[in-house]
Parts: sequence; C-alpha cells; structure tokens
Amino acid sequence: MKAIWKMGLGALLLCQAVLPASAWAQTPEAGQTVQIELTPGQSVLKVNSEELNVEKPYVANGSTLVPLRVITTAFGAVLSWDSETRTVGLKSGNTSLSLQIGSTTATVNGVQETLEAAPELLNGTTMVPLRFIAEKFGAKVSYDEVTKQITILGTASASAAGNGIDTDLGKTQIGNSYYGWSMKYPAGLIREYQSFQEDLVGFEDADGEFYFSVLAELDATENMSEDALISRLSDETEGRVLKKTYIEEAKQPYALIVTEEDGEVYEYRAYQKADRLYVLSLYVNKAENYNNPVKYSRYKDLLDSFKVSFDGSDRSLKDLSTVKAGYRTYTDETYGYSLRLPAEWLMAKDEDNNIGFLDPKKNKSISVVITSKAEGDKLQPWTDRMLKRYEDMFLPEYRKLEPQRSLTVDGNPAVAVRSKNTFDKKNWNVTENVFLIKGNYKYQIYFNFDKESNVSEMLIQDTLKSFKITRPSSSIGTLRDSEDMDRTQMSVVKNKTYGF
Repeated sequence: MKAIWKMGLGALLLCQAVLPASAWAQTPEAGQTVQIELTPGQSVLKVNSEELNVEKPYVANGSTLVPLRVITTAFGAVLSWDSETRTVGLKSGNTSLSLQIGSTTATVNGVQETLEAAPELLNGTTMVPLRFIAEKFGAKVSYDEVTKQITILGTASASAAGNGIDTDLGKTQIGNSYYGWSMKYPAGLIREYQSFQEDLVGFEDADGEFYFSVLAELDATENMSEDALISRLSDETEGRVLKKTYIEEAKQPYALIVTEEDGEVYEYRAYQKADRLYVLSLYVNKAENYNNPVKYSRYKDLLDSFKVSFDGSDRSLKDLSTVKAGYRTYTDETYGYSLRLPAEWLMAKDEDNNIGFLDPKKNKSISVVITSKAEGDKLQPWTDRMLKRYEDMFLPEYRKLEPQRSLTVDGNPAVAVRSKNTFDKKNWNVTENVFLIKGNYKYQIYFNFDKESNVSEMLIQDTLKSFKITRPSSSIGTLRDSEDMDRTQMSVVKNKTYGF
C-alpha cells in the first residue's frame, strides 16, 4: 500500500466509483425522465424499455435491495466511498445521504434514520435498499402485486451527464485517450484517485484486499533497453525484492518487479511505447492472498489486459480522460468555479493555498484568488485599491499600467487591467488582472507571462470565456483579503528568548 501512496495516491481522494458493469444502456441526459422496471430474483431489468443484465435484486427484512447503479442511473447521483468505514455517500440535488455496509443506520442531510435492511456487498456489487433511497431523492416507486414488478420513475440530474459513475454504463473496458492506454474494466473496484493531469489513476478493492494504479509518462526516453526499464521500475519499488525480470513472451513485453514488506506484496510492471512509459502498481494486503492461485488469477487477469493503445471507435471502452480538443476543464466545487485549460498544463498551489495553473515551459501561468466581499464593497473601488497597491510596490520607472477595460465574465461585470513590471528595465513581466464580484465573494483571475513575447491573447480570451461561477461550498466562511490590510499600522514586536 505504501508504494502506491508514494506515487501520489495520498494527495486527494476523488472517490468516484467504478463498479461492475454488465451491459448497460447509454447514460441518460440531464433532465431526462428515467423509468426503471425490475423484479426481485430476476437478473434482467429495463431502463427506458431497454433490457439489461444486473446482479439479481432480492428482498431482505421486507426491503428490496438493488445494485447501487440502479439508484444512480435513476437520479444521476454523485457517489463517494470511504474504504475505512465502508460508507457510501450519495448526493442528488439538495439531498445528501450516507449508508454503511452492514449498518441499518443511514444519515439523510445530517439526520440519522433507520433502515429496514442494511446495504450489502454481493459478488463485488453494492446492494442498497431501493424504496428508502428512491423516496429520499423524490422519485416515485410503485409495486405491482400481480407481476411483482417494481417501477422507479425519476429524473436524471446534471451530474449524470458529467464525470459521475453513470458514464460507466455499457462499458467493458476502461482507458485514457489522452495518454493512450486501455484495459479490462476493473470489476469490483472503486476509482479512488485521478490526478488533475490524469497521468495517475488509482483503484481500490471495496474490501481493501488490493489496490491498483496506472501511472503514465509522456516524453520519456524512447527505446529504453530491458535493463533500463527494470532500473526505471526500481525507482518505484520498496521492500524485499522477490522477482526482478523482463517478460519478453507477453503480448506486450514489460519489466517486472515483485517485492514484499511487512506481509504485504507489491507487483510493478513497466511498459513502453515510443516516448510513452506506463507503470502499473498492484498492492495486495496479504502475501497469502497474492500466493493463492485463485486470487492471483484475478489480479493477473486484470494486469494482463493492459494495452498501450486506446481505440476511440470502441463503444465498450470508457474514457477516463476529460481532455477534449486539447483542453481539460478544472472544476473547484469548494470555491464554486470552473475554467478550461490546455491539457498539458500543471496545477499547483501557492503559500496561501490558492490554486494556480502553470504552462510546462513555466513561462505562462493562471491563478484564481477568491476572498470575501466586505459589506458595501463594489467592483470599481476594490479594483482601484488593488491598482494602488500595485503602484506602491514598484517605482514608476519599473512599472507600466495600461488603461482599465470593462468586460463581462460569465454574465458578471468585470474589470481588466494589464500591468507590466521589470527589475532590470530590459525584461518586462506582464500580468493581465481581471476583477469581478458575485454574491459575497470577490474573484481575481491573474494571467502571468514571464516576458512580453509570451503574452497570448487567445489564452486570455478562451479562459475568460470558459470561466463559470457556481455556488461555493457551504463550508466556506469568511476569506479575508490580505491585500486590503492597512499597511500604515505599526506595532512593536518583542522576543524575550532572543532579546530583541
């Protein structure tokens, strides 16, 4: 497990589910009416009249349990998973609820309620109480006494059309079109993490038995030798080495290292295609599981299905990439905004934990800073204060300030000002400053270019056009604007230990 976290899985858990997919219908669009018909004990159900195969629904303690995917299909609910507590979180519209595997206590919008039957894991599929969840999400559930058929009538929410789990419908393979890889659909696993650049994706077994990740690198050294691939793979490994070799006879040859530490086993594979390198990491919680032929066949089947290609025409292949036409969209649900960026750009944070994006050549960057609006504050006075602050930072001969321009960003009035500053009077750094206010928050969007020749008007225009503001998370409180502090105030600071 530690080796996978070492590669980055401990950063941010997205907790998007990837549950088993039999043959599922195409994902319903947001706002579309979804009618699901099923009968306990039968593996065939209908979604908008299309027949599909699922894990058989069944009755437990007077409650019908259905595959979780049935629920998310009907409502387009966003799913999260806590592997330590084995808790499923669901959110649709203004309703949030959580259910724990094996527990009859559920939480609905922060209030505990009792279930007739606890959620269960059956053959790798999460089974949940149908009527309880459906009614909490505002759907209608009807039951035919004669045919024993249950009908769910709901409306797909916006989340169903996005990056939620329901985009998995009808898929038997997964992959990433941007990085050019694909593999067998990891049934029974949860997609626990995907990096902003999508170069690292991790999956977790619902029971915590094993973890699996794919790391992709672009612009790697081409035509690496067998020994060079093994050496590169060694950088990712830890523990006592049990096997270190190169598997030539595989359909796609690969370097292989197997290690063991504290009773845990790690298997690493490295594949290369031209200048692209792929590192697969498997963690198994117990050596006896890894050495069990039946269990290992499951791991090996998954690993052996890996391909260094992506067939975009294959409709059974789910694309994990969000890149479209060379751009990806970043959505910040905490602060409530989104914007589109070039696919190759990096994401970083400054010392104040503000999100920023950086061109790989590090000559362009975009940052977004959000602070609370003071009572009575308006766009123009705030903009003027910011520009006065800028002028105070540089002597006149080391700065240039272009006239302010009015524009609209996501339907909101905004002010843009281009500033330039230098430290040697030869090379000028350029910043496009965009200010806007919406609701209780102030939004500052900065485009920074290390020199005038790198200024991209298209980048500025495309980014501002894509910038959208939604509602910030309710967890956000007051965000003090440090630029508004009174710099004329003075105080005496003393330190007894060091005598100053």
